[in-house]
Amino acid sequence: MQYEHQIALSQQNKDPQSAQNEHKEELVFKQQAIEHVDDNPRPPPSHRNRISNWKRTHASGWRFGVIASASCAILVLLTNIILILWVSWSGPKLRDGIAPIYSGSCARVKDLNFWLHLLINALGKYNSTIFINKGANAYSVYPTTLDYLNGPLFSTYDTETEMIPNLNNEEYLQIRDALPLFERLEIAECIKAYGSQFISKRGDVIPILSTDTAQAGLDMAVVGRGIPTIFRREATWSWMCMPVLDPGSNARACPNLPSAEHWQIILTPPIRYLANWTTVDGASRVDATVTHCLSRPSPELCKLEFSLYFMAAVIVCNFIKATAMIITLYSCDEMPLVTLGDAIASFLAEPDPVTSGNCLLSKEELGTSEGWYPRARAWKATRRRWFNSASKKRWMLCNILYLATIAIALYLLIVGLRNLKDQNATSTSLRTLWDIGFGTANVKSLIAFDSRGNFSDHRILTMALVANLPQLLLSFVYLTYNGLFTCMLSAQEWNNMGIKRKGLRVSVQSGDQRSTHFLSLPKSYAVPLMLFSGLLHWMVSQSIFLVYVTVYDGKGNVSSGFTPQDLAFETRITTCGYSAIAILFSISVGSIAVVVLNINGYRRLESGIPPAAACSAVISAACHRPEDDTNAATLPIKWGVVRHKGDAGPWHCCLTSQEVDEPIDG
Repeated sequence: MQYEHQIALSQQNKDPQSAQNEHKEELVFKQQAIEHVDDNPRPPPSHRNRISNWKRTHASGWRFGVIASASCAILVLLTNIILILWVSWSGPKLRDGIAPIYSGSCARVKDLNFWLHLLINALGKYNSTIFINKGANAYSVYPTTLDYLNGPLFSTYDTETEMIPNLNNEEYLQIRDALPLFERLEIAECIKAYGSQFISKRGDVIPILSTDTAQAGLDMAVVGRGIPTIFRREATWSWMCMPVLDPGSNARACPNLPSAEHWQIILTPPIRYLANWTTVDGASRVDATVTHCLSRPSPELCKLEFSLYFMAAVIVCNFIKATAMIITLYSCDEMPLVTLGDAIASFLAEPDPVTSGNCLLSKEELGTSEGWYPRARAWKATRRRWFNSASKKRWMLCNILYLATIAIALYLLIVGLRNLKDQNATSTSLRTLWDIGFGTANVKSLIAFDSRGNFSDHRILTMALVANLPQLLLSFVYLTYNGLFTCMLSAQEWNNMGIKRKGLRVSVQSGDQRSTHFLSLPKSYAVPLMLFSGLLHWMVSQSIFLVYVTVYDGKGNVSSGFTPQDLAFETRITTCGYSAIAILFSISVGSIAVVVLNINGYRRLESGIPPAAACSAVISAACHRPEDDTNAATLPIKWGVVRHKGDAGPWHCCLTSQEVDEPIDG
């Protein structure tokens, strides 16, 4: 008390001028504080309301989903435009609208193609904008002995001194000069390296023969040409095999690759000897055992290529899709009936007099003559199944389309397996099919379209359309599949109105209503269905695909054949390939999808509410709420019996925010 009294006395004893100065300082401090606050002024209430209203009407409910989808579509569109501009301006020179993205290791190209097509299926649907250009080498086979390679004749041979007129002896000189580049391969390595129709890492090969089994005086002979092709029944590696003639084509077949323990080349007439360029046409044959090989390594020239024409078509489709979404977003100013909750809220706010007195109206009754007439109905509880939400025609259409698609795939799989057997595949076991490749070009699984002739973008376009036809069919089938799930889940949502009191799921939320970002498929169903669709489309893209092969000479140059007589030589091969194991996986996933759909169809609905099946008349009939329940649309509601005061019956069933009872049979 004494301390407070001293403070009071000191205030009274202050000079008036000093008190006035303190008052001015206090006013300045307050003014500075006000100015500091004004540096970051809060928006006026009207501005905040405009932002809130815009978010409520444009960034919520179905509009949020449209904005998100349009944003993704625009992002994909911009990405595609940037990609096509980058490839056009900074990439290598275009050839027929084709530009390489990557060139090098075939394994690396295969991996890039795998992941890029997964990305393509995540952003859209499969297309042939990106594809593999597989480099394959044509090569010659020159069996000889080490004695000849190390002897003086091979090292001193000269066409001028020997006066050999045949210009093809230039081939002999090229082999001699390039011999230091050849690598030694053991028998097993040589068989593995050359036991394929498409060779990318190797060129010409010199099988070294045992001097004990080779014919005396054998120099260096040409016994085979490895020419990548899909039109000759004779395999590229048939020079390794026993001379078994195929009676159907009179070509040498190769049922099995030789054994690494005992590999013997049987040289049958005619044999061309390079040293003196003579031809042996006698009946004798040369049986020679291979001890090892000398192989010329070749750089891999596989490419991952990009079609500007296909990308231009994709960009046009992206633009149309994004534009349609934006138009939908900004042209729909009125409150649309997008969800089931929107329709219920509309009928609760303004009951439809046409359906008055038909509270137990069901979809089945609308097809009868008395369906629309108001009348009292006896209640009979009936637990229905999910499949009742869609018509029999829709179920039959979806199942028939799926089963027909699976049947076609099974037929193609059987044809493919038979073709593999005809191509001398050792077996058609799952292991063998997996080794052939999942979505990989293999000579055993190429479709022999007439792909010879000059390469053009038109040929690639034709083959790309063939490869993408199954995608179009699958998209149509999936629409029917998704439509059935939409019907069933809409029926489930309607059915839940008679089980638990909830706020309506609407496009624009008000009161106790619930906002929504989906139409009829909740996330628990929409996300798995989306993943399933992408997975199945990707598997189908690996089942049948575009194959483009460029034939090189083993030295990095595009080959034009070994001699002028090679008229059927294919410089480029453009066709479609198939993967039997990918077809099998696609059939399995598709079959599981059909089973899952039909199992869901047999689930029971818990409540006995009259089925609506998205029928507006049935929904309207259930929305004749009590007259005093004017705010029912914005409150939690439930379907049941409403008992009017002093009314002994008949009672009324409806959706209402008031208390309801479960209806009783009779």
